[in-house]
Amino acid sequence: MKKDILKTAILSTFSENETIAYFSGEHFPISNIYIGETSPVPNYSADERFFSRHHVFEYVLSGEGNLVANNKILPIKAGDTIIIRSNTNYSITQNELKPLKKIWIMLSATYVTTMLEKFHLTTGVYNINNEFNFKNLASLIKSSDDNSLLFFIAENIHEIITRTSSLNFKLFQSPAMIIKSKLDSLVYEKYQIKNIAEDLGLSLSTLTRTFKQAFNVTPGQYIIDTKINVAKSLLSSSKLPIKNISYLLNFTDEYYFTYIFTKKTGISPSNFRKQSR
Repeated sequence: MKKDILKTAILSTFSENETIAYFSGEHFPISNIYIGETSPVPNYSADERFFSRHHVFEYVLSGEGNLVANNKILPIKAGDTIIIRSNTNYSITQNELKPLKKIWIMLSATYVTTMLEKFHLTTGVYNINNEFNFKNLASLIKSSDDNSLLFFIAENIHEIITRTSSLNFKLFQSPAMIIKSKLDSLVYEKYQIKNIAEDLGLSLSTLTRTFKQAFNVTPGQYIIDTKINVAKSLLSSSKLPIKNISYLLNFTDEYYFTYIFTKKTGISPSNFRKQSR
């Protein structure tokens, strides 16, 4: 896949304890991406970084403090994931005896806004361990390669959102919602329904029947529909080439993606893009 996003700079730190990289790209559906690491220092605080239209995702590696947002004071600690929706007045302060060490991501995109709404994630503190994905993204700060794959960034952001949603809302209480959560996490992956059934300890027929009874659609139809909805968002909000969208969503090739998209929507991807502009 062609590399579509350019790391334009490693910025002089936002403050003395932060290292930041900035990413942008004409074809990238998520614009103005800042990825940063915050090291412990005395008297640290943060608020409304850079632009209010950006979403902020943070992961606390160590330390304690508070998030103040929407007239609420929310304690934060090591292992917490913080989500701050765009256009939110907020501030973060630390316990001086336990200073904060964090990884954070700031970005703007209709695509991400849609995901947050779909998964019902509001500004708040979530006791969800997303350390693996945040460290994946933080590794780009010091990368010697000036280009970073769209897939790598999009995949990790998607996993942070879906994992936080699935654990926060205790979807494990409903077998159908367990299956749905698993399917939602596979938007960018190749998948086989039988493997999902094996992972969940269900027979293929039980998984299919349970899901269809709850959502009136088969698991296979659901994941294809979800991929097509993501494709619509990418086509309308970015200049990403159709073949790259096909690659990102793990279709066999551009031609099969075009066939499925046209079959599902009644219009080709290229014509959909023209009409959505």
